[in-house]
Amino acid sequence: MVVRYEQTILFMLQVDLKRVLLPRGIKSGYRFLRGLGMSHMVAHRLNNGKVRSMNLDHLLELCEQLRCTPNDLLNYKPKTGKVVGDHPLRELVRTETPLNPMDSISMLPLDKVEELQKFIRELSKA
Repeated sequence: MVVRYEQTILFMLQVDLKRVLLPRGIKSGYRFLRGLGMSHMVAHRLNNGKVRSMNLDHLLELCEQLRCTPNDLLNYKPKTGKVVGDHPLRELVRTETPLNPMDSISMLPLDKVEELQKFIRELSKA
């Protein structure tokens, strides 16, 4: 979706499913989307970030299944490469790469993995 702002600068909103799928251990976004009942074309476009518009029912289904908000799925990339001032869309700028916790965890020594498990249990209780 392209939004015109101040008549001279174009901004892009993109759907970034990998940002939410990878931390949840979902490696095949396409298969996940097809499992939700989305058509081949919709799943392909969403999975590859080539979405120009989105059905709100699909957005709701994704948010419910992934336990996230629409903002978690969106990435704001200004066409000019910079964000103007204190615009609220600034919150959707993502600079980090998608987090895959299994990559990080697999490199930890066993005692650190045990500490992490305890920490996760405590977070789950809160």
